[in-house]
Amino acid sequence: MIMKNNAVKIAIDCFKPSKDNFTVYSKKPKTIHCYKLLDKNEPCWYIVYNKPRNSSYMIRSSTVIIISKRTGKILYKGFAGDEG
Repeated sequence: MIMKNNAVKIAIDCFKPSKDNFTVYSKKPKTIHCYKLLDKNEPCWYIVYNKPRNSSYMIRSSTVIIISKRTGKILYKGFAGDEG
């Protein structure tokens, strides 16, 4: 079983974000709408990363990494579908 600290290490290796730029969830947040079909029975860590951009007035989606709690495999890395 992959623990939260292991999931954070995987996310840091993947994006190299600073610790202040992401939030780790043990359940899928209601604001996340990724469109890849995932197994709903697979326990996952959801790491939402808000990468700063040049314009603070731009509407954009956060980036999410979904990591299997069983294997540590990255199941999804991409847009979170939370823009707006």
